[in-house]
Amino acid sequence: MVFWGEHAISVDEKGRIALPTQYREALRASCELQVVVTYNPFDTQCLWLSPKPDWERVAMQMVDWGEGEESERYVRSRFLGGAHALSLDAAGRITLPATSRQTAGIERQAMLLGIGQKFEIWSEATHRARLQLPIATAAMTPELRRMRF
Repeated sequence: MVFWGEHAISVDEKGRIALPTQYREALRASCELQVVVTYNPFDTQCLWLSPKPDWERVAMQMVDWGEGEESERYVRSRFLGGAHALSLDAAGRITLPATSRQTAGIERQAMLLGIGQKFEIWSEATHRARLQLPIATAAMTPELRRMRF
C-alpha cells in the first residue's frame, strides 16, 4: 500500500484524529488497524504514523545498530523512545498522545500527508509555511535529480 495525498484533519479535545476512509480497509488488511505514531527523527515539528509491521521492521534495523554513532543513537532515541502503539477505533480514529502533539506543535487543525509507506502529521500552520519554502537545488540528492516529473 502506498499512502499519498494531503488531508486536512481536525484534532478533537481528546487529541483524536480520523484517518482518511480510503486507507482504512488497507490498514485493516495489512496491520489489523494497528499503527505506531512516533517523532520524525529529522524534523521536530512532524510526527510519523506507520502501520505497526512497517514500524517494527525499521525498529529492528535500528536495534541491530548496537550502540552505534551519536547520530544513530539520536535517531533511535526519537524513533523508538517516542513511539506509541495505537489502534484505530470503530470510527477510524486514533488518539495522538498529548506529549507528541505538544512537541510537534499540533493543536486543533493538522495536515496528514501520505508519503509512501507512512504518513506525516503536521500542524496546519507549519505545513503551509513549509510549502512556501523552495527546495534548494544544492540540497538535491542524485536520486532526486534523476527523477522525471
